[in-house]
Amino acid sequence: MRARILRQTHESASFTAHAGPEKLHPALASRIYWSRMGFDTTRLCASCDVCQETKDRNFTEFGLL
Repeated sequence: MRARILRQTHESASFTAHAGPEKLHPALASRIYWSRMGFDTTRLCASCDVCQETKDRNFTEFGLL
């Protein structure tokens, strides 16, 4: 049941639409709660192919010398 709620909220355009755990967790927590919800949201986003393909990269590419 938790996995289904997580997946539906994560993929829903009206809630977070693959926005990442920082937005998914508060969207869920405002309506429902379970133990280790933060861990579950982080793990789901880390395993989501769409999120991994579209997330910002936190490194600078090296320029030409």
